[in-house]
Amino acid sequence: MDIFSFEGYIFDLDGTLLDSMGLWDDIYVKVLGDFNIKAPSDYLFNVNHMSLCDGAAYTVERFRLEGVVKKEEIADMWTRLSKNQYESTVPLKNGAADFCTA
Repeated sequence: MDIFSFEGYIFDLDGTLLDSMGLWDDIYVKVLGDFNIKAPSDYLFNVNHMSLCDGAAYTVERFRLEGVVKKEEIADMWTRLSKNQYESTVPLKNGAADFCTA
């Protein structure tokens, strides 16, 4: 099968086209730090297996942040930080640009 014979492709972005593994852990730790909270050992594992909205709700509930910050605000903080990182510091994986433009 010729992989270049298809009309379109769907790729996973994080860790496939972009060298972004670890980006989200850094974002989660930073946002918790903004509330003077140190990420417990199981937090990153748990939140990494959730959608953005579910992870934000989990974060607010787990750290009893109700009345301090809304889950939507946590999700917005994560989104803002990730946008900045994707635009400025996250590199393409080796060979990704060549493959996508072939």
